[in-house]
Amino acid sequence: MLGRDKNLSEEPLSGHDVNEEPLPPEELAVGEKNLPGRAAGINNSMAFKANSVADDVLGRRRASIHVDIRRLENAFTSLTVSIVKHPKFEMSTAAAVMANAIVVCFEVQYAGLGVGHELDFKGCERAAAETWPGADVAFTACDWFFGVLFLVEAILKLISFACNYFCTVWNCLDFFCVLAFILDKVGSVLLPTNTRALRLLRLVRLFRLIRLLRNLESLDMLFVMTTAIRDMASILLWAVALLSAILMACALMLTQFLHYSYFSDMSVSSMSDADLMKHHKMYEYFGTTARCLLSMFELALANWAPVTRLLAEEFNVWFMFICVAHKLTIGFAVIGVINGVIMQETFKVAGSDDIIMVRQKKRSTQILRKKMMKLFGALDHSGDGLLDYDEFEIIASQPEVQLWLGSMDIETDDVRTLFRLIDADNSGFVSPDELCNRIARIRGPAREIDVMILGEDFKMTKSQLCETKSQVLKEALSRN
Repeated sequence: MLGRDKNLSEEPLSGHDVNEEPLPPEELAVGEKNLPGRAAGINNSMAFKANSVADDVLGRRRASIHVDIRRLENAFTSLTVSIVKHPKFEMSTAAAVMANAIVVCFEVQYAGLGVGHELDFKGCERAAAETWPGADVAFTACDWFFGVLFLVEAILKLISFACNYFCTVWNCLDFFCVLAFILDKVGSVLLPTNTRALRLLRLVRLFRLIRLLRNLESLDMLFVMTTAIRDMASILLWAVALLSAILMACALMLTQFLHYSYFSDMSVSSMSDADLMKHHKMYEYFGTTARCLLSMFELALANWAPVTRLLAEEFNVWFMFICVAHKLTIGFAVIGVINGVIMQETFKVAGSDDIIMVRQKKRSTQILRKKMMKLFGALDHSGDGLLDYDEFEIIASQPEVQLWLGSMDIETDDVRTLFRLIDADNSGFVSPDELCNRIARIRGPAREIDVMILGEDFKMTKSQLCETKSQVLKEALSRN
């Protein structure tokens, strides 16, 4: 071991052999001159490797940071979507819109008290600030509260739906109201107080009240009304055009007739005060085409007696019969026909709209399920959650129950067959789900699909019988 270690220690450290000749002095001098350059190259390569390793680590850290940020964004977006799509979110928004409408009503009432005080109207002797002290501060605070609340709602919906937020008219209206609120608050700082532009921006806040229609659509009965109004817009437009054309023709004829017969020969200088007041009254009702058209609408749709009495007393008594005929033909017959057409179209819309039909079907299914669950609870005397035939047969001994089921088109003449039809799995017991689901198919007259299924089953059975008959004949012939 010592000899081996000695030999190892005596081995040269260079890459040359011991017997190799030493380098000349010139080459040794050149090598010693190149040592600093080689060391610098080694240091540069090590620095480059260190920089590349650092860049790689930094890139990985940046990538992980981007991944974490993306995860946070996705989590925040999913959270906002769950909040926006929650049913209580829309209910809370509807409650906020209703509260805002009530506050706006009080604010307009407060402004009306101020106008009445300026006009020195009866009952408005005190100023609005004295009548309702502190109302200005309260209205300003409510305006900020509801404005910020609707701004947060719009931001949440923008985050959840992105560009799809602007695909509906209601969302565009919401965004317009929020934008008007922001411009109002910014304009109150930059513009002079109570300028015309600022008053118009504050007037836009009233568009928030239109959102009540959006929230009212969630109720079934009001949804039927709003849907009918929306879908019969064209019919309503043509009805208004027809009625306006008829009344405009009547107004033109009456105005021309009064201008040639009543207003043509008058002389204001020779009139007494009483006659002048009568002519003023006639002119107020029939002096121009617009005034006479308004009187014709009043004669057809509103209080027709004052117009009739004015024409009969001040001009000619024969207008009493003309106005009554006008009321009976246009105010009764034509208006009745228009109302009938609008009601007919309303029923058509209610019967053909997809959403309304789905809601009605869902409501009827829920009502039937509640009734069947009550029947199941009354028949299940054992309390095990299942009905056997003995418990189900109680229906046959209860005429009131049979009459109640018959009112829902569920025949109970053959109770055993009815039990067998309800027992879908042929287990001898009826569960609550079987009772609710099978009764929905059993009730009422036979449907077309049931008749078609029965016909297909009959054809299949007939073909199988024919095949069996032919096989039996073949076997009999082969035996013979």
